[in-house]
Formats: sequence, C-alpha cells, structure tokens
Amino acid sequence: MGLTYRPQIPLQTTRLLWSELLRNDSEREVAFRGEARYVQRLGRGRPQREQWLDSDVSLRLESRDRGHLDTLRFVPFSAPLCGPDQVLIEVKAAGMNFRDVLKALALYPGEAPDARVFGDEVAGIVKSVGAGVLNVTQGDRVFGIAAFGLATHTLARAGDVRRIPPDLSFDEAATLPSCS
Repeated sequence: MGLTYRPQIPLQTTRLLWSELLRNDSEREVAFRGEARYVQRLGRGRPQREQWLDSDVSLRLESRDRGHLDTLRFVPFSAPLCGPDQVLIEVKAAGMNFRDVLKALALYPGEAPDARVFGDEVAGIVKSVGAGVLNVTQGDRVFGIAAFGLATHTLARAGDVRRIPPDLSFDEAATLPSCS
C-alpha cells in the first residue's frame, strides 16, 4: 500500500479560502500575502467626471507639471488672430504622436521650448486667413501641421496646410502630416 501525502492546511487558511470562494464580487484573480488580499485592478486615482464645455470658449491641452499625466487639462485661451501667411483652423481632429507622449511623460530630451505644446497634426475647417494666403480660403476643409493642435482652434502657417481630399474624413486627414 502506497503512502499518500496530505498536506496540513492551517484552519485560518482554510477559512480564508472558503470565505473567498463564497464572496459575491466578480474578482477573477486574488492573491493573499499574509492577512492582505490583493486583486488585479487598474483604475484612476480620482473618479471620472463628465463635463459639458461651452463651444464658444477656445480650449487647448496643456500640462501644469511635466511627467504627471493627471495634470493634463484642456484650458481656456484667447483665440489667436491670423497674421500674414497664417491660417486659423477650427480643429475637428488632431493627432497625438509619440513625441507628444514623450513630452507629456517628461521623457522628451532636454527642456525644449515646445515641451508643453501638444498636437502637431490637425484637420479642420478654415475660419480665417491672413494676408498673402492663396492656397486655402475660409470654409475649406484642411489638414496640416500646427502648434497647439490639440485644441479647439489653432494657427498654422499657410504653407503647412492643404485641402482635404473629398473622400477623406477629418480623422483620416489628421494622420496625413505624419505620413508625409
């Protein structure tokens, strides 16, 4: 007759396991370290809140403190006026590229002058054009490169903006500058 190994499980551990099995929550993975119970869960430190924004207020993404993603906020700013060879765009789509992520995480090399400026690739509608702009007119659907592209409105150099082909959406067009 062979010997069978039957480990002795302490009574406290047995009770702990039974209470876990009988819980009503839906945790799929649980780990115990001594008396502490750990579950696999990702969540923000603060509750999410939804906020309706006034469409008449110009907003742009800014960071109060580099390296802390929870300090990224859309803040009001005065909509800029077009200078010569500039285009004011009402942004409908913008790209956040890898460089923006590095800047937000404070991993972008050095303290670049644009370390707190997010979004270069934009697509939207031309709201106004400055003197000397001939390639686009007010009301055109455009895409291009602009500073502070993650905003409701942004200024771009006219030479950095092109009309959106009729078969492209704003979202699709905002990806084009990084491809060219």
